[in-house]
Amino acid sequence: MDIIIPVANDTTLKNGTVQLYAKIGSNSFEPLGDVSTILSTEINTDKTISIIGDLIEGITGFAEGETIYIKAEMNDRPGNSKEGSQSITEILIDETPASITPIAIISNNDNTALAKVGDTVTVSFTTSEILIDTTVSISGQSATITGLGSNQFKAEYRMAEGDSEGVIEFEISFIDFQGNPLTGTNATTDASQVTFDRIKPTLDPITISSDNSCSAGAIARADNIITINFKHI
Repeated sequence: MDIIIPVANDTTLKNGTVQLYAKIGSNSFEPLGDVSTILSTEINTDKTISIIGDLIEGITGFAEGETIYIKAEMNDRPGNSKEGSQSITEILIDETPASITPIAIISNNDNTALAKVGDTVTVSFTTSEILIDTTVSISGQSATITGLGSNQFKAEYRMAEGDSEGVIEFEISFIDFQGNPLTGTNATTDASQVTFDRIKPTLDPITISSDNSCSAGAIARADNIITINFKHI
């Protein structure tokens, strides 16, 4: 977490110090991180202090849904101390990734549960929060993602010769607006699935005959019925 502290145009602050304090909820303020020295280049500008996640999580009362409050104490070279007001910026603790439901998969084949080479398979899903980064793979390949509004998305992939036959696998990963990642969601919520078949059917044997009784079926005349027999393998 980056905390920005305004430093006044006061040369006595050069080589002075800043100590951050934090509290959660109704707890008391406690030191956050180490004392930081004010550099000459930071006079009359903003000083940024970065606090690692472990220190943030170590604040008393750290828990999902709680709020972190920040303030700072500044000391100049002569030793004068000034405690700043509590920051108007409050940090809400959110470590839970956005939920993702519903999730469905469908093909543009006449039978939407089947797909052949050239068919487009679509995975549709809705999330509970805004996303800042999203990736989807279908049949192990990167899918094209389109936002539909209201946190609804669709990911599309056109099936190719090199794709594996069988039930098509997919995987959804994202980072939500708070920065929480969700990786590897790979199941639908409505039991939908699409099976890929890239092998064209084989017909063997194939025979043709006529009901002409005089030629053992090898000749036909007007009004004879022609029959084609075949077996699908």
